[in-house]
Amino acid sequence: MGNEIGIDHKTAAAWLGILEARYIVYFLQPYYKNFNKRIIKAPKLYFYDTGLVANPLGIRQAEGLQYHSSRGSLIENLVITELLKYRYNMGEKLTYIILKIVLAMKFIFSLTKDKNLKPLK
Repeated sequence: MGNEIGIDHKTAAAWLGILEARYIVYFLQPYYKNFNKRIIKAPKLYFYDTGLVANPLGIRQAEGLQYHSSRGSLIENLVITELLKYRYNMGEKLTYIILKIVLAMKFIFSLTKDKNLKPLK
């Protein structure tokens, strides 16, 4: 990740560690039946507050999300975070269900022919 933005990977890991310690971001390890694949695959990065991602992208209102290129990622982040909070409040951990949820969400979005998705209120 550090190489993509022009910094050393150790620096990026340190910054991400600080963000994780401050409950700004969290990582989820993807689920694979193959245990070796679980170890090799990198965890996905999510934000606790999607507004921290949307604001720098210029999304100030729900309508701004409608045509934005990052809407799928932001919705994925929102759904996973809400599921994480729900399960946490139920005393459960959200661990290895991530891949199945993300794949299901991508499948649902690919079936949607209407590109003018309306946000739920």
